[in-house]
Amino acid sequence: MKLVELMVGAYARLLKLFPSSYQSEYSEELEFVMRQTVEKTAEQGRLSLLRLTWRELRDLPLAALRAHIKEGRRRIMASDIPAELLEDPVVGWKLLLVFVPFLMATTIPLLNLVKGLSDSDVLILLVGMLAVLMYLMIIAGFSKGLPRWSIPSAGLLVGIVSYRIFTAWIDATPPQFHLSSVWEEVLFAAVMGFIFYGHMLLISVLLVLVTAWVKPLRWFYERVRWDWSLLSLLLYSGALVALLLGFGHYKGSEPYQVVGLLILAFGAWVYLRVSRPTVRLGSLLVAVALTMVLIGLGKFLLYPQQTWIVHNTFPRWWEAIVPLVDGGVLLLVIAAPAVLMLFPPKSGQVRADAA
Repeated sequence: MKLVELMVGAYARLLKLFPSSYQSEYSEELEFVMRQTVEKTAEQGRLSLLRLTWRELRDLPLAALRAHIKEGRRRIMASDIPAELLEDPVVGWKLLLVFVPFLMATTIPLLNLVKGLSDSDVLILLVGMLAVLMYLMIIAGFSKGLPRWSIPSAGLLVGIVSYRIFTAWIDATPPQFHLSSVWEEVLFAAVMGFIFYGHMLLISVLLVLVTAWVKPLRWFYERVRWDWSLLSLLLYSGALVALLLGFGHYKGSEPYQVVGLLILAFGAWVYLRVSRPTVRLGSLLVAVALTMVLIGLGKFLLYPQQTWIVHNTFPRWWEAIVPLVDGGVLLLVIAAPAVLMLFPPKSGQVRADAA
């Protein structure tokens, strides 16, 4: 009987993993059922008890996670976003500002297409003007608490800074060691992806934390607590960097890059047209997935046309797979803010914090 009491006591402690509302409603009933189950199983021997213990340890954490997600959704649906956190619809000139970083990124492959032509100077001037406009938008966005129309530009800046940090880190490390199998190559590519996009995620999280302490930016921090998809939109702009850098030295990649940028711009447009954070996240993830598949397909088709392949030690299929591995990591990073669903703010908490 001591073993029965020990198992029931351990089960009661594990129930602490569930939301408090779930515990208050179901804990007594679950403990009673577990006690009956353990006593009945104990009559069948220790092996049966071990099977029961394994089954509960395997299933209970996942059940607790599902309960937290369900509770988070319930609290979000039951509480309205405070009026002071609501934004005006992103329409008109604000909508145009959203697409400035996408347009600026698109001019880069277009510039490569017309390189050497007489009118390329006009395109170079356009790139410079869009770059200046984007940085002015970032400054204006920070002064206004990062409204949605400024988030893609701020996200692109985060992506550029992350890339600079990543390349500095790579330059400071020893040369790549020899990898003897395909799985080691895939693992290495995934680790490099997590390091690069991990920089983006870390900088973005630090930015959110800074906005909690800087009064003019406090509005962005409060809105992220109610709509975590804003942080996903910030990270989404890192896909622009991935698309521009993903082809490396591939000649003829410009059409693929332009189409990819149009896909990413459309994903941002869908994001702005819907209101539910989960649907918003879905639009971003689908756009990124399509873009990274496009990069992989483009590399596979363009590979035979490259002059440097005679010196390349990596096969054609590997060149096509790397963007898919990289894209999988980027999808995880963009979806990471969804964890905030487990910790939605309570009604009135924003007003209390701001007081």
